[in-house]
Amino acid sequence: KTIHLYQEGCLLSRIVKPKHGKVLTDDAMFGGTSFTKNYEEALFVYVAEAEEEPENKIAPGSNIHPRFQSDYGEKYVGVKQPTIFVVELTKGIVRRWFTDDKGEAFCQPCFRPGTNILAYRKLPQSDLKLGAVYCFNRPATICID
Repeated sequence: KTIHLYQEGCLLSRIVKPKHGKVLTDDAMFGGTSFTKNYEEALFVYVAEAEEEPENKIAPGSNIHPRFQSDYGEKYVGVKQPTIFVVELTKGIVRRWFTDDKGEAFCQPCFRPGTNILAYRKLPQSDLKLGAVYCFNRPATICID
């Protein structure tokens, strides 16, 4: 996996093998990108699936059944935990914006212009994740860090 960041047709940064799953590019539910540049640093944020944990293989013929894992349904079937990642363009480093152990989904990041203050949407952990497209009655929190 490689991420290429371009500005006006010029390659700004190339990040090889970031430690996360698939990049989520839809603007409607999870995705979104944002860029900020101030006197200290240049940052780019995006949403990707959290790093996948190795799956435990179940031997054929065993009585063990895999645990049901709910997903976001409809056009988001199979999407794992959305997480915000930040690229420090001057250093070429990719890291999680912060670490979350509660299983919450972090979506739609946006920098306040000229600062590194980030606003984003947080969806609480739930065993039943209602469909993302046709279910509008979904609790969410708007956060600013």
